[in-house]
Amino acid sequence: MKMKRHFILFLVVFIGINEVITAQEADEKIGNLINQADWFTLQEEYPKLKDEMQSEMLKHLSETMIGFNFNQFQNAIQSVDWLLENAQEELGFDNTSNLVLLKSVILGKQGRYAESADYLSNFLSQVSQYGDFPTHNETLTRYEKLRNEASPEIIRPDKNVEIPLIIENVSRGQIMYIPVSVHGREYKFIFDTGAESTFVSEHFANEMGVRVMEDAVNIQGHAGSAIGKRGMIDSLGIGDIIFKNSSVIISFPNEEIDTIFQVDAIIGLDFMRMIGETQIFPKDKKIVFPLQKTELPSFGRNLMLLDATSPRLKAYSNGEKLLFIFDTGNVKTDLSHTYYERHKEYLDRSGTKRTVRRGGFGGLYYYEAYQLPKFPIIVGDCNFELNNVEVILDENEDGNLGMDFITSFKKVIINFDDMFVKAEK
Repeated sequence: MKMKRHFILFLVVFIGINEVITAQEADEKIGNLINQADWFTLQEEYPKLKDEMQSEMLKHLSETMIGFNFNQFQNAIQSVDWLLENAQEELGFDNTSNLVLLKSVILGKQGRYAESADYLSNFLSQVSQYGDFPTHNETLTRYEKLRNEASPEIIRPDKNVEIPLIIENVSRGQIMYIPVSVHGREYKFIFDTGAESTFVSEHFANEMGVRVMEDAVNIQGHAGSAIGKRGMIDSLGIGDIIFKNSSVIISFPNEEIDTIFQVDAIIGLDFMRMIGETQIFPKDKKIVFPLQKTELPSFGRNLMLLDATSPRLKAYSNGEKLLFIFDTGNVKTDLSHTYYERHKEYLDRSGTKRTVRRGGFGGLYYYEAYQLPKFPIIVGDCNFELNNVEVILDENEDGNLGMDFITSFKKVIINFDDMFVKAEK
């Protein structure tokens, strides 16, 4: 089952940068990368060009967006503060407003809920005469309700922590679970890089005693949207690790979907980002959370959190750069509409189109797809091949790299401190 779980729709778009950058070559190159929202290339090129750049505003915009998308939140906040203090006139009102929202979201993700709410409330009180700010107000409402909650926290021993990994067969592939204890009782949670936060069904939430914080939260999925709740779990036990004060999404039953695949509990990016590094050993059926993190490999960062929310993994196939949603909650890798458009002539000529049914949050959905029997791919410094990869004709990403990627290897390292994924055969 594949679910899109963006609970805050947040996109920063910097407009008009070309009007304010200098004609100097380094500034032009960096300005173009910001305008194109090409964050992978920006984080590669900015350190090389920084000393040649003339525009301090562009430097801080670069550091803001690199920090925001590559899990360097404190660096992003410092750059936002500089921009708001020194460059509001150059940025214009829309960009200034987006930067305020960006900082508020970062503060919220750090568990600084009251600070986030106060920061946004102060901004909105100053600009109320300029119109409505629905995303700002939605974010304010969320963090205002969390104002008095403690920040999420990881408590771990001074050693590597190893836990068992459970891999189960489902209709189209495999899914992985880990044991998680709540109030002394053990449950199976899907270990899902595609989930923004911890997630439980209403049945599990009642059984676990989850405290409800919001009764109506809109949850977006591939098949549409649905209403859920937001709650708080005071403590989750993952081996010898304690994950405290976890904000969770609670889903209502959906008979149409539950007959295909029941999803009761998910551990998502909120935990993975805070723990720093996860080492998955699918053949040995274990996960290790190392005390000493793996050094950044020579191939550099190949993972980012788009808008600090959705994991994107850089990969290559036959020399072509691809940007996948990295989603271990999706049992199979697929390629989507942007890939199809680049290879339309070949696929239409040689492929066999078929209609595929899937379950997604919000209901069932159907789509047209071609199937590639073999698909060569490179992630980091590792070459491999996936079988029977579908090319979906009606979606906008390059695709999703799913659980079949994980099970292809002896070991997969997912590092959110230095933002990389490394696979070992």
